[in-house]
Amino acid sequence: MGVIGGPSENPFPLNAGLIMFNAEPFHFFPVMKIDVVWFPKSGPGGDTFSEKIFHGLLPQMLNEALTYIKRNFVSETVIKHPEKAEATRVENAPCAAIEESVVNAVYHRGHDIREPVEIRINA
Repeated sequence: MGVIGGPSENPFPLNAGLIMFNAEPFHFFPVMKIDVVWFPKSGPGGDTFSEKIFHGLLPQMLNEALTYIKRNFVSETVIKHPEKAEATRVENAPCAAIEESVVNAVYHRGHDIREPVEIRINA
């Protein structure tokens, strides 16, 4: 897929080019950002929440948002077994599924929608 469209006498950038290769895509897409919103025990209807907003180049936004989610919300439980030396490690959420969900939410959204990509995390 190219990043330039239109006839040779009047070329114009395609949305993919502006989103992927422009240092400031929010000039063309004002809500080009990712919001990670964490709702503590009270849930989305409660009085408190925490929000982290990511701006910039699309690959940078995705990387920073995923790193933030993994660092702050993904945990691992280690289960030791008396009959063997190896322990079982279980994450509260599989990182591959989180990555797939976030990338799909960003890449497959309509850029005519005037809302940011919002990732909601309930405790």
